[in-house]
Amino acid sequence: MIYDKDSNLRLNPSKSIYLGDHIWVGQYAWVLKNTFLASGSILGAKGIATKTYYSNSANVGIPAK
Repeated sequence: MIYDKDSNLRLNPSKSIYLGDHIWVGQYAWVLKNTFLASGSILGAKGIATKTYYSNSANVGIPAK
């Protein structure tokens, strides 16, 4: 957690990550905050997950599509 020393407010609020059952995540892939990987989805190597990815879908790229 990172706080502002003057106001004592948190600068980087956390958000949830949801990882479903039976997902595949490739080598060096990143899953960022506020991401939803549904059951059966695939995130390819070096992909960056940034949003909602539906069941039984393959997602690759930066950001993954």
